[in-house]
Amino acid sequence: MDRKKITKNIIRILCILFLGAALLAAEKVMGVRSINGIDQAKAMYYEPRNKADAVFMGSSHMHCDVNTAMLWEDKGIASFCYSTAEQPIWVTYYYLRELLKYQKPQTVFLDLYSIACIKEEYHYKWLEESILGFRFSPDKVRMLLTACERGMIKEYFPSIAVWHGRYEELDEDDFAQLTEQKEELSSFKGYTPYFRTEAQEKPAIHEYDTAPVPLLPKAEEYLRKTIEYAQEQGVQLVLMVTPYVTCEEDERIFARISRIAEEYGIDYYDLNEEYDIIGIDFQNDFNDYSHLNYGGSCKYTRYLEEEILPRYELPDRRGEAGYETWDIHVERIDKSAEEYWE
Repeated sequence: MDRKKITKNIIRILCILFLGAALLAAEKVMGVRSINGIDQAKAMYYEPRNKADAVFMGSSHMHCDVNTAMLWEDKGIASFCYSTAEQPIWVTYYYLRELLKYQKPQTVFLDLYSIACIKEEYHYKWLEESILGFRFSPDKVRMLLTACERGMIKEYFPSIAVWHGRYEELDEDDFAQLTEQKEELSSFKGYTPYFRTEAQEKPAIHEYDTAPVPLLPKAEEYLRKTIEYAQEQGVQLVLMVTPYVTCEEDERIFARISRIAEEYGIDYYDLNEEYDIIGIDFQNDFNDYSHLNYGGSCKYTRYLEEEILPRYELPDRRGEAGYETWDIHVERIDKSAEEYWE
């Protein structure tokens, strides 16, 4: 090969590298940010590798209701909420596959709310939250093909299709992501507390007809795939329903899921059945019908600490090297609470 061809090839390689770096920088600055799932998905890639012992997956019920800072401060449990708003179970399956490339959790707790609330094979409400923070990979392509009808994929991929119109709204915080993203996201454990209060009516759950009803076929298929993949990977999967203002229709779906859990020999908890034991106050502990507020999440997390998590013998990592980002996480959540209550 003569020197001119070598020079041309070098220039081509440098141009490709420059373009790649430019696109990565553009993604950091212009990428959509959201505490409803995008930030949770992005943060997983910045978490200390193989340090999370407990991961909470599924819908926003997890990252709104499970106080990961409290779990660390009280029990030293290194946990992370890898969840997104109304995440379909067929998306959760790919999230689990992605998680296990970066973390080897002892136990994964899977929230079931979306299986009850999603009634169609394609669910686009909040889907952006599940897609935009997920890095490009063969699993992302498979996830898109599963979650979207062919004509809809262009609405979510490539990511430039979503953020190209943000030029006029960029501010200093966006450009700060070029240098601060790693530090910020590595200590963000997914938990996003709500501080408002909206009174709710307590469901008469013990009066419901809870005879099981069939799941959406696609939901049952991917629930089984998720369970089986976890078992193949040696991960203890626990199915749970976090407290919300439930209804009879949802509880009948959960009854079916409990049968599936029994079939696979895995644990299942419907914590709507434990409102009183948890101490949920329907006048003061909800942000909306579906999510607990900060006070409610603290009550729920205390219940997890005392009644559920001890069954899984999760280690106390306080003081161990490599877990410093959880200490920073506690400081940030405490600061957010203090600023709200001032």
